[in-house]
Amino acid sequence: NDLANTEFWADFKYQVNDQASFVLGGRYVYDFVPGDQLRDDGSIAKYNTDRELLRDFFPKVAAVYAPKENLYLKLIYQEGYNRPNLFEQFSTQKGLPSRGKLKATTAKTLELVLDWVINKNMKTLVSVFDTNVENFVNFAYTGPGWPVVDTSAGQVRGFENVGDRNTRGVEGMFEVKYEN
Repeated sequence: NDLANTEFWADFKYQVNDQASFVLGGRYVYDFVPGDQLRDDGSIAKYNTDRELLRDFFPKVAAVYAPKENLYLKLIYQEGYNRPNLFEQFSTQKGLPSRGKLKATTAKTLELVLDWVINKNMKTLVSVFDTNVENFVNFAYTGPGWPVVDTSAGQVRGFENVGDRNTRGVEGMFEVKYEN
């Protein structure tokens, strides 16, 4: 069971003027893992008969506008991918049986950020985001009476792709540095 993973990340920034810039970038993944899958329909993953092969590009695009010094508005779109870790994928510990082939988790995020450096000691950041996650991996219980593990009754627990998630929200940060 060979595990091979190669990734490249590139980021290119184009400065339009003093107030506006664009960022184009992304992550190229070449992932060769037994049992790993990205999507059932094969639209992204390219499969090998004995092992799964993922070759894909996950983009990042951002527009940054600075209407005045130390005030930034950012609109960001990015996609990401996370392969199940070895514990999730291949665990055979008692009570944590392998649940079969886990698919990689993918995420697409659209985010609007306000980043303001008020002065040398204060900063604030507010982010409004929408994230769509496919093939979310989580610890799952099945059958009545969970979390008891009783394989004879079909009550088994372990890691599974538990479905898709959509998260929308607002988060913020206010930082104050205190100097003596």
